[in-house]
Formats: sequence, structure tokens, C-alpha cells
Amino acid sequence: MCKALEINLPRFPTHAQISKNKWVKISGNTFYSGTHYIIRNKVFRVMHDYINHYIPKDIVFSRIETEMIFKAPLNYGTVRRTKSKGISWNPPKDDYVPNWDIDNLAWPWTKAIFDTIISNNIVPDDNIKYVIGNSYRYEKCDSMDDRSINVKIKAYGMD
Repeated sequence: MCKALEINLPRFPTHAQISKNKWVKISGNTFYSGTHYIIRNKVFRVMHDYINHYIPKDIVFSRIETEMIFKAPLNYGTVRRTKSKGISWNPPKDDYVPNWDIDNLAWPWTKAIFDTIISNNIVPDDNIKYVIGNSYRYEKCDSMDDRSINVKIKAYGMD
């Protein structure tokens, strides 16, 4: 028996505030470069709190596989946060060639989504007994306002 659940995470945070005046971009490169565990914990807390708002609280599955679609502008890699303006982004020019990779966007969000699924008891753990697969892909959107993460969870019954 297979059931499906779809979760849409609109306008996902691009940065996490780690102190009164400091923000960190949510990116695989942020963590790959040796981010201190206190900063990493603050960033993931922002992500978990955001995701938790969209996760159903009354669903339990025994095994799942997921497909995630990350929608962002073609030049998402250039997004910055400034003190005065908040998110700084301009639409790409017609000849823009992207130089960022999907893993930098998807990896931290994938980890945070699975952690939140577990904390909401949808599955007891994210090891291969309970999560049998995950895939993700990029889809272009035209504006930062249209960015989203679409999570499709395919759930399987008891063995």
C-alpha cells in the first residue's frame, strides 16, 4: 500500500540570523567550510522552525521515499542579505550563466526537512530502514517571491 503527502514550503528563508547584526546564508558551502557548531545549530533551528509550520502533525508512516523540487531564480547563487535592505537580489540579465550548484541549495534543506519529519514522528528515523530514497531537482522561477521547496513523500505500509 502506498500513500502520498505533498508539502509546499513557500518563500523559504535564504539566510538565518545568528546574532543581532549577523546573518548567514543557508547554503551547503556555509557548512562545508567548517562553520562552528553553535552557528550551525542556530541556522538549522531557523530552518526547522520554518519547516515545522508546514508539516502535518497527525501522520505516521512506516517507510518513505521523497522527491524534492527546489524552485529558485536562475541567479539564486547571487542572493545577498544587507543590513539596510534585507534580501538583495535583481533578476538575471538575458545572457546570465549560473555558477552555483543544486547541492548548495538542496543539501541543508534536505537534512532539515528529514530532521523535522522525524521530530514530528512521521517516521522514527531517517536511516535506510525508514527512508528508502530521496531525489531532488531544480526548477527555475522568475522571482525571489516565487521560490519554494515542494516535498513529495511517498509512504509505504508496514512490512
